[in-house]
Amino acid sequence: MPIEFEIPEILKDETEKPKAISNSDYPFMSLDDRRFERLIYRIHRVEIEQGIWKGKYDSIRLMSGISDGGKDCAIFKDNRMVAIIQCKHSVNNTPLTLPNFAKEIIKFGLYYLKDKSFISNPSLFEYHICSSSFFTQDSLD
Repeated sequence: MPIEFEIPEILKDETEKPKAISNSDYPFMSLDDRRFERLIYRIHRVEIEQGIWKGKYDSIRLMSGISDGGKDCAIFKDNRMVAIIQCKHSVNNTPLTLPNFAKEIIKFGLYYLKDKSFISNPSLFEYHICSSSFFTQDSLD
């Protein structure tokens, strides 16, 4: 089964930014899951374009959002997928716990066992997870 990517476009309803609150964190809770994925994609795309990841990554693609195989963004070097980003968004600021973190890694591992073709070198492959809330201490250890 081929991997499907999306080329994000700025949609009319996405041109309005979440309201900033003075002396406060970014209002992640006002984003839905897909907008959070697009935010993470755009942050990493800008970092790649600015050369922050020069020599390590050269492009990023946002997955289609449907049956994405446990990956929301795919990161490439020389047209080979070398890393993925899994986004976990919480509208009520629920932390990412160790069991939930483990579930995401296991889910990705099972997708890989089903289709090993999308990772060219498993020993150099990187798995990144981005959370809109925070990680519990046990998930950081």
